[in-house]
Amino acid sequence: MCRNAYFFPVLLIIIFAPGCRKSTPSEAIPATRPVEPMTGTARARKLIATADSLSNDSLALERYLEAVAMLNPLMEAGQGTAANLLYFRSHRKAGSRLISLGRPERSAALFDSLFPSLKKELGAGHPEVEKYLIDFSKAYYKGGRVTQQGIERYRQFLEEFQRPEAESPKLAGLCHQIIGTLFQQQYKYAESFPHLEKARSILQPLARTNNDSVVLSDVYNNLGVCYAVEGDLYAGIEYFQKALGLRDHAIISYPK
Repeated sequence: MCRNAYFFPVLLIIIFAPGCRKSTPSEAIPATRPVEPMTGTARARKLIATADSLSNDSLALERYLEAVAMLNPLMEAGQGTAANLLYFRSHRKAGSRLISLGRPERSAALFDSLFPSLKKELGAGHPEVEKYLIDFSKAYYKGGRVTQQGIERYRQFLEEFQRPEAESPKLAGLCHQIIGTLFQQQYKYAESFPHLEKARSILQPLARTNNDSVVLSDVYNNLGVCYAVEGDLYAGIEYFQKALGLRDHAIISYPK
């Protein structure tokens, strides 16, 4: 009798002890949701971001080209504007790194092969087209035959962007600015001046952003060089001051 009296309380303790109580289905720990694999576009975007952060041009170029290889089948399958934009952006950034690595001819060839499809897929008014025009112009700064090829290439673009149906005055202004700069690379200041002046007249009323102010500042700076070389130092100084003023405005107004 005595043994049974002790057995019943002990059994209750075992059953109702918090550490021993069995969880009901509603109290069960929810299963961890499986992480969805990254899409090809997301992986390419991550590769591009990694390459952007690299100071080593060779390593960055490898990452951009990996992104290109990943995005190429998506482009062919018509996966949409996001994939197209990343495809062209990774090519543009790869071209810029090629210039830094001393391979401007390869960069220029890349630009020539991609620019027609870039305009077709994104449209001439897309900001990426403007970035292409500016970034790849640096491939032609080497001088001599390469620079002359650049002048001829950008003259072709200029004819296209000046057509009434193109409605691309800003791109036409950029072409004038680049042609004028390339003429300066050849020390042909008389040929450079009219293109730079035309660029100023087009781009000045259109300047809205940080990048616009920087581009217009380059136009004023190169005009200052033309005037100074031709002996008009006062006009040269005036344009240099305007260029500095625009740079200061860009830094203050658009700190990012």
